[in-house]
Amino acid sequence: MLEIFLENIFIKIAILSYLIYLFIKLHREYKNLGLINLSLFFIVLIISIITLEILAFPVVYPYGLVLEFIIIYFAATILLILFSVVKNRVILITSSFLLLIILTVIPLCYVFHLLIFQSTLQTDTFYAIFQTDWIEMKDFIQQFIPFYSYLILATMIYLLFKIIYKSSSLFIQRKTNYRLIILHTTIIMGILWIIPKDNNLYLSPFYAFQNYTHSLALFKQNTAPVSNFLELNTLKLAQKQQGNLHLIVIGESSNKHHMSLYNYSKKTTPKLDALSQKNNLIVFKHAFSNHTTTVPALSLALTSTNQINQQSLQKAHSIIRILKAINSKTAWLSNQRRYGIYDNLISLLSNDSDATIYINEAVGDDEIKVFDSQLLEPLKKTINNWDKKTNLVIFLHLIGNHSLYKERYPKEFEKFKTPFVEVLIDSIKNGLGITQQNTSEINHYDNSILFTDFVISRFIEHIEKLNLTSTLLYFADHGEDVNRGIAHNPTQFTYDMVEIPLIIWVSEKYRKQYPKKVQALQLNRNKLFSNDLIFDTLIGLYDIPLKQFYNPRFDLSNSHYNLKDNEALTLHGKIPYVSDKNLFYP
Repeated sequence: MLEIFLENIFIKIAILSYLIYLFIKLHREYKNLGLINLSLFFIVLIISIITLEILAFPVVYPYGLVLEFIIIYFAATILLILFSVVKNRVILITSSFLLLIILTVIPLCYVFHLLIFQSTLQTDTFYAIFQTDWIEMKDFIQQFIPFYSYLILATMIYLLFKIIYKSSSLFIQRKTNYRLIILHTTIIMGILWIIPKDNNLYLSPFYAFQNYTHSLALFKQNTAPVSNFLELNTLKLAQKQQGNLHLIVIGESSNKHHMSLYNYSKKTTPKLDALSQKNNLIVFKHAFSNHTTTVPALSLALTSTNQINQQSLQKAHSIIRILKAINSKTAWLSNQRRYGIYDNLISLLSNDSDATIYINEAVGDDEIKVFDSQLLEPLKKTINNWDKKTNLVIFLHLIGNHSLYKERYPKEFEKFKTPFVEVLIDSIKNGLGITQQNTSEINHYDNSILFTDFVISRFIEHIEKLNLTSTLLYFADHGEDVNRGIAHNPTQFTYDMVEIPLIIWVSEKYRKQYPKKVQALQLNRNKLFSNDLIFDTLIGLYDIPLKQFYNPRFDLSNSHYNLKDNEALTLHGKIPYVSDKNLFYP
């Protein structure tokens, strides 16, 4: 510990000494630039100190002040190299300006994140950013980024441009100092070698992205054709039932405490409320999510890994692969946007289906408003084209209740409205970054829940008319903290972010064919359930004779289901669900 402390002290002293030398050299060689460069260094210094010290970043980046000096050092030395080499003023101003934007805007992003969300940027946040498309990013900025952020950013950019503009006119006539260039370049290379590459303000996002893409590559490599897995091929001989139809509806950002189905004061789920009075719809009271963001949550929900067995995701089997192994036909119908070259894990899972249909074909910055109800037509078509000599399992991935909430439902579902005066007040609060108890946003969210109620009930109505052995399972990937206006950012975790609905509808034929399973579902409806156990529940619900990757203790359709309090975890094992801090349970 002492050696590390002394090492840090000596590094800080060395860099600080060099900065002092740099200031002196600047003042001697370029007397007119002393004040200008001092302004530049002061701006970068203030930003870095706020970022790395006041925001408690030494906890995340333990090298602390060393990185602050490195940031200032980069600003000084690279600018001197540019000023010494480039003689074209336009190129000089442009390159210097872009450099300083990178050096200052990146730390400002960390600052804004803390000011707005009261939490530091962490690996989970970076992963969520990588998994977000441009339109989702635009919606997020529109809903959660306050107006003052743009003023600060604009002021900073203006000051940097003025400094560069004045500095360039004084430097442009100077003779190139190759000795200074070589010295600075050598020291920069040495500093780059010293910096901890995976624990650095600037490099951490890039290393997080590298780890993210590497994990995807490993998972993709493991999703080889089903025929390569002999232990799964044997299941084809064991499957007896044919002609069964199953729907798995995956909600998005759905908080069950905004559903009247879960005793919310507003009537947001009238159709599901009515269905729940019948024995065919089973509502699970204490379901929660294993994570607060989509990809981590569904990665566990749709594969054989969970927070308890901690099986490597790269070695896990997906539910789609299991279904294909028993010769069931699968289809993935989605109102989420199709991803591009860096397909996320959910895209890889869905592409394993026999048919994959995305009804929202928005690409890049295009914005196409497609409502979840439009999934009904491809659902009907998929069922009509189905050869009933096999079972059919259809995944329906909703856009659900994702922000912007007001964009998730047609105008005729705007039941809960906010008076104009309150809308105006909410707009002012948003501009100031005050999002707690935003009445208009809560009403928009409740309207989106009302529309989701309509969509799910239409799915149930359609398959009920077919009079088949069928089920519909609806669960959300994660919840949403609507009342506090902080969405589902894992770095500012609240239990609202993992409070999700879970319902299972069964047809009359299913009830008669599997009475013990229906009885077990009824018996387990008031027990704790984490959605990373969806895989085991689907195996049991569909009567798949799987033993190697299946645990009956995690299957809601099994009488032996039992999730112990100490096993009820979220945020991938980091936070216990059963806690004094969780006011939702017991």
